[in-house]
Amino acid sequence: MSLVRNNDNTTQQSPRTIWGRVLYDLKEKREYELHSICLNLDKVTIKDNRFIIVVYDKKTLDKLQNNKDLVASFESLGYNYNISVVLGESEQDEQNKKLARLQAILGYNTKIRQGD
Repeated sequence: MSLVRNNDNTTQQSPRTIWGRVLYDLKEKREYELHSICLNLDKVTIKDNRFIIVVYDKKTLDKLQNNKDLVASFESLGYNYNISVVLGESEQDEQNKKLARLQAILGYNTKIRQGD
């Protein structure tokens, strides 16, 4: 008898554990291109029965949105989530926004010099 992961609280696993199993499944199914795209994506969350995968560029977003092989991997492992791929902000984007707010407060353009 195998454990069916039906997304209820008694069998809830961490998003990273689930994601790791999906990545392993993709590799086992020889979905190498999809596996390599997903391999470095580590910001995953679960909210309201949605498995949310955060990506940082439009190209990756386009490849993963509505990807049947990715959905099939979740389903073959017994995970019944709605898969959402969302475009997140990179660290550089966040720094640029902070810099813009600082410039607005100071009233002039500033330059931030990185450490030597």
